[in-house]
Amino acid sequence: MDEKDTLEALADKGYYQGKDLKKCEENGTITYVTHQTYSNATGNPEYYSDKFKYEPNEDVYICPEGNKLYRTKHRSDIPERIKYKNYKACKNCPNRDKCTKSSKGRIISRSKHQDFLDTVDARTAENMDKYLKRQMIVEHPFGTIKRTMDAAYFLTRGLEVCYNCKRQIEYTKIEVIFVVREKKRKKWQEIIESQKKSGISQIKWCEENNVNIHNFRYWVSRLNASKQPAQTGAPVWASVTPKTKATSSIKVSIGCSIIELDENFNPEVLDKIMKVLSKYAE
Repeated sequence: MDEKDTLEALADKGYYQGKDLKKCEENGTITYVTHQTYSNATGNPEYYSDKFKYEPNEDVYICPEGNKLYRTKHRSDIPERIKYKNYKACKNCPNRDKCTKSSKGRIISRSKHQDFLDTVDARTAENMDKYLKRQMIVEHPFGTIKRTMDAAYFLTRGLEVCYNCKRQIEYTKIEVIFVVREKKRKKWQEIIESQKKSGISQIKWCEENNVNIHNFRYWVSRLNASKQPAQTGAPVWASVTPKTKATSSIKVSIGCSIIELDENFNPEVLDKIMKVLSKYAE
């Protein structure tokens, strides 16, 4: 990039740090970052910290009730965060319980970079179209990596992250699963064949070869079931002879089969027929 070119950077709320954003500005990087919304201890949005308005001429904060919070003394001449309070006003405030749970009163903290952060806030607000575009391009793939891949705390700084890596990993996992299953199936085939050639019972053979009998019988049943051919014959029809002449009838359709029942039909017979037809209608 040419030295005269200006780089624009868009980031989410997690990167809203005055110190970092100021360094970007010094490097000629224009940042667009939304700020966090800090709640109070009571959880009442009417008294969140952003509802306290700063008055630069007096260097005070005005609370939602109209009282002034004054800057407190700090041990350092340039503290990282500057605190404002007015315990006397809080003591007599009728809405104190909505604002704070502190026994003394509310404290508002202001970053030493807040004047610069206000500039970033205004710039971001004026260019929300760029910020929304970033969300559409970046949030979807990054959200997929974080949520569906269970990587909520996955750091990507200094790494080349491919959005298609999830798909690639899934394909690899499927291939590995098939390989492992096939190896396991062949292993149990060999074990079962060894038992058959030995001429001794399954229990005795398993005891002598340190094989779990329950696992052994499970695989015998599973492998035998896989050898049975699928039933592909034509549907088997069952007939019902009514005991009396039907005065009214009901037709029951299962797949391509239709059963006509009179008012005196036998429920037990119908149940058996339904089971047979359902089996071949699948």
